[in-house]
Amino acid sequence: MNRRPFLLRSALLAGAAALFLVPSAAARAQGARQMTIPDLRAWKSIRGPAVSPDGRWLAYQLAPNDGDASVVIRATHDTTEWKFPVGDAGAGAGGGRGGRGGGSGPVTISGDSRWAMFTVAPTKAEAERARTARRPAESKVELVSLATGKTREFANIARFAFAGDHPRWLALYTRPPEAGGGEAEGAPAGGR
Repeated sequence: MNRRPFLLRSALLAGAAALFLVPSAAARAQGARQMTIPDLRAWKSIRGPAVSPDGRWLAYQLAPNDGDASVVIRATHDTTEWKFPVGDAGAGAGGGRGGRGGGSGPVTISGDSRWAMFTVAPTKAEAERARTARRPAESKVELVSLATGKTREFANIARFAFAGDHPRWLALYTRPPEAGGGEAEGAPAGGR
């Protein structure tokens, strides 16, 4: 086996990587600095983008690597944009809790493109206070009218789903009560 091509490729890759890791002379002259750990924690990314079935709405979660995220819903036909805080991104704010036909992104849009829904986790500070007090940190779900931007909040929801392409009904599955809580175990709640 000839190792020369392998060594040559390895050397070229190492050299290319070094070019990206070392700031250029121009960047140093302009006062640019290298990224630090706090920079990486604050770096925001778009997660779970969703487009409405009619193509008039784009929704996504804008989340830092460490910290509280937000859901952004934007119209594709004009300049309408709404932002909603959704708590700690590391706590799974919105991921895998809802769906329309099994969808599991951070934001779910109804089949008739009139509603959006997402989970709101506790903020990083609220989650820390709950952990210190040794109590569960409760999440909730928000329903948004895409026509008006008005929201309705539902507490203690484990999962949710729109009713197919014509969502006149919304299924909300509540979390089981805490031991000794005395609340009736939740049945799906209807709405919209």
